[in-house]
Amino acid sequence: MHISPPSVGAPLIVAPLIVALLFVAPQSVDRGQDHSGSIYGVSIINNMISVHPEPRFFPEVVSACIQACVDCAQACTSCADACLAEQDPAALTRCIRKNLDCADLAATVARVLLRNAGYSSEVTAALLTACRALCGVAGAECQRHATTYSHCRICAEACWECERACANLLRTLS
Repeated sequence: MHISPPSVGAPLIVAPLIVALLFVAPQSVDRGQDHSGSIYGVSIINNMISVHPEPRFFPEVVSACIQACVDCAQACTSCADACLAEQDPAALTRCIRKNLDCADLAATVARVLLRNAGYSSEVTAALLTACRALCGVAGAECQRHATTYSHCRICAEACWECERACANLLRTLS
């Protein structure tokens, strides 16, 4: 199968699509993988961190934060999509916007944390602080709709888990 690059002036939906494929696309199961993002029971993120030539401080805390960010990005993207499919998506506009913002930032934080080379504690702390704040806002907005929409309840939980993981990593950096 041949995929042509987008033409000049093509809609700028390619980058979000790539992010969605990186963080949402199911992994192949023919190499001993299950659908939890692990190979033989060990997290792919943990494996990658452990084999990186530059050792990290607090690899378990970094790994937990990356996984929480990935989970949050997936939950927020899915929740925004589910909100759009509801009978009155206009009533969920604020929730959709917060979810999409949170998904973008959480995915970015995960990708930055995965890159160990050229580490900057100032940039990392700024990103974690922003992600923590936005997860709190998005989680609170989803919680407003949680009794009506199960996807909002699940998303709020993922946002708050990401908020906790970012706070935990921030504490280890200071």
